[in-house]
Amino acid sequence: MIIREKYLKQIRPFYDSDLVKIITGIRRCGKSIILKTIYDEINRISSNTIYLDFEDATDLKKVDSADLLLNYVEQNKKDGKC
Repeated sequence: MIIREKYLKQIRPFYDSDLVKIITGIRRCGKSIILKTIYDEINRISSNTIYLDFEDATDLKKVDSADLLLNYVEQNKKDGKC
């Protein structure tokens, strides 16, 4: 796994922002690795995180509609911002 520090430096100032962050790129360029790295960094600071891997059939079944996703987040978040 290659840590993309150049991109992480650009994203870190927005970790606590309510803005939606979108990471785009061609297939297999490392988008998922960047997101997993961001998750790991945020999870070290706060355990109030939720990680869903939509490539994992188990996770996908939990939230196969927008309503189920919203319910899942509400049920699994801890107090405060998630």
